[in-house]
Amino acid sequence: MTAINIDISESDIKEVVSLLSGIKDGAATAIYRSVNKGLSHAQTQAVKAIGKELTLKAGRIKKDFSMRKASKANLTGAVWATGQPVGLLNFSARPVKKGYSVKVKRSGSRTLLKHAFKAKTRKLRNDGSEYETEHLWWRSYQGQRSGTGTKYAGYFAGLPDGHPMKGPQLERLSGPRIEDIFGRDNILTDVQAKASDKITENLGKETYNILRRHG
Repeated sequence: MTAINIDISESDIKEVVSLLSGIKDGAATAIYRSVNKGLSHAQTQAVKAIGKELTLKAGRIKKDFSMRKASKANLTGAVWATGQPVGLLNFSARPVKKGYSVKVKRSGSRTLLKHAFKAKTRKLRNDGSEYETEHLWWRSYQGQRSGTGTKYAGYFAGLPDGHPMKGPQLERLSGPRIEDIFGRDNILTDVQAKASDKITENLGKETYNILRRHG
């Protein structure tokens, strides 16, 4: 797991506490709201930074991010990224005559995956229900070719003959993990700095708004 740590300077906290000392929960409210806006800003900046590195849509990048917001009772929060390697089908995949072509890095070139194919599989959720996912796969040929139009036979007991997932040594093709890209110094350091600046900016605004509402 890769997470960001955002610190609020002690001097800023003391100033907010002093200004809002006469308002119940005033300082806590200003701080937790500022922290949460900073966390949201951090996630947005992280998704943008990773999107400049990889040919992934913003929605797919954001899928691997989680956020724990601050509250009056707990003034700390966090943003982190976890997850498995992202399937290569998400990386600008295109079907070609010999398989599939993908481009992982925006600065890189396209790569031909010979004999790769697209197929769906079923997975179980934590509640026991099933859902389908679609990925790129490839496999090495072993054994006798079937005469039913299927390239290879003999994989996954229970699948019908002719199913595209039939075949030995099936391997899902995947690229990097979001958390690994997020954890790079050039991205993580920049996101943390921008988030800290946003929190400091929001502290002033939230303090002013609370003071204004209370006359």
